[in-house]
Amino acid sequence: SLLLRIYGCYTITMYAQTKYFYVMDNLFSSAPPTCCPPIDERFDFKGSWVDRHATLKEKANNGVLKDSDWAPGRTLQISAQSREQLLRQSQRDARFLAAMRLMDYSLLLGIHQIVGNRVWSNAAA
Repeated sequence: SLLLRIYGCYTITMYAQTKYFYVMDNLFSSAPPTCCPPIDERFDFKGSWVDRHATLKEKANNGVLKDSDWAPGRTLQISAQSREQLLRQSQRDARFLAAMRLMDYSLLLGIHQIVGNRVWSNAAA
């Protein structure tokens, strides 16, 4: 699955205020066991263009960009096999979320720029 792993849902009450939060996996961690290459750009795609621009502050701080920040005509360079796997799995995940009556699905995309022909590899693997 491409769905983010949630490790726990919690509440904390302090000073008569209750806050709800959850702990999730860090997809772009550079620490083991993930050992992700450095992420140059992050996008949160929801399939909408309504209010889907990152703020100037987010853009200045290398924050998460949104649907409308993706340049027209820009393409994602992945193999045909990876494309098919991504589409198949995202369709499975969408069916699962629909069956669970959950919504607000988004795709978090991290882009690592490859310089020249050099491809990042996990030396620890």
